[in-house]
Amino acid sequence: MPADLLFLVLSAVLCLAQALPYSHGLMLRPEVMRGGLGDRGLGEGLTGWAARARRSHVNMVESLVPFAVLLLATHAAGRGGRLSALGAETFFAARLLHAVCALAGLAWGRKVAWHLSLFGAALVLLALCFPT
Repeated sequence: MPADLLFLVLSAVLCLAQALPYSHGLMLRPEVMRGGLGDRGLGEGLTGWAARARRSHVNMVESLVPFAVLLLATHAAGRGGRLSALGAETFFAARLLHAVCALAGLAWGRKVAWHLSLFGAALVLLALCFPT
């Protein structure tokens, strides 16, 4: 598997894993345990680390979709290579850093990581638009 597709898969796994911390936070709430686990509206009342984890997960979903489209289009066009691999690796590492900073409550780190993930997506876009 090419490196860029491997990092796309790892990014998808990270996205799935990001749901675990805030799901755990929901499970700790008494009203969730009393009312069953099916009420999707309960996530809005989260606070602290669980709320940050939920926002980080939502942000990852919003970022992963366009990134995946760019990367898959790059491969469909036969333009995957070192630049797209670097972009995918940068995206994954930045999103991992974003998740850690979000859980830790480091707003400045989260913002830097988000911008780094955009840079990774931009590298993939460059690989798509300007083949090497």
